[in-house]
Amino acid sequence: MLFRSQRLGIDVPVTVQPRDMADVRAFAREFGLPCIVKPRAGHAWRQRLRGQKLLVPANDRELEAAMDLVGDPSAVVLQELVPGPETQLVVGAVWAADQGGVRHVLTARKIRQFPRQFGSGSMVRTESLPDVRAASAQIVEQLDYRGL
Repeated sequence: MLFRSQRLGIDVPVTVQPRDMADVRAFAREFGLPCIVKPRAGHAWRQRLRGQKLLVPANDRELEAAMDLVGDPSAVVLQELVPGPETQLVVGAVWAADQGGVRHVLTARKIRQFPRQFGSGSMVRTESLPDVRAASAQIVEQLDYRGL
């Protein structure tokens, strides 16, 4: 869905699926570090990453070490790191009916997440966020998505 969003012109962090170390190094040169290195199949990597969901190398040495740990560059996704506090993370949960059309949008703000910085919301507060509501509904409609 991320790449479909990019094709539609939706503002998302720069994300690439490298084929090899040359692609990894090119990403670091073009978009800078720190960046996010996350497995394409997270469930298969939990033990290798020692319980972490992803890696955040801050320099070239750490990027090389992260890729040594990962092994196969084509098994990861590299993503631009968007800085900011957890409380700036907002959610638009959309229900789109099978027959089409957005039926409901719930908006919320993350207060805390686990693991810290890159986890799932462990404390989330519902909040009226009209811009998030409108953007979330528009994205779901543009992607012709059905479900929650």
